[in-house]
Amino acid sequence: MAQELYVLVLPDDDVRRNKGQAPANSQNQRINQLLRTGLIQGAFVDSLSLGLKSLELIKPDCFFLGYDQNTKWEDELVANLHARFPACAIRRMEVFANGVHSRHLKS
Repeated sequence: MAQELYVLVLPDDDVRRNKGQAPANSQNQRINQLLRTGLIQGAFVDSLSLGLKSLELIKPDCFFLGYDQNTKWEDELVANLHARFPACAIRRMEVFANGVHSRHLKS
């Protein structure tokens, strides 16, 4: 499917607003952890509140949502993606590691 993989990391303030608590790892720590895997071409701190400007650079063909994401914010994101990139396929990732949240996984 994809030849390149980019990841959007929510800013710490958005995580606090969406989840009611600070993230377990800062946005910079999350980006560095992702880059160290060698599985992605890049990572951006971005969100609806920041205008999803990174998507204009990437111009995605496909956008994957986390298996555990199910919020009003997600509905707004999907609507925004459909409006800006009508041909972009939107998929939900499957549960991995028996549903253990990614913040508990070790590389």
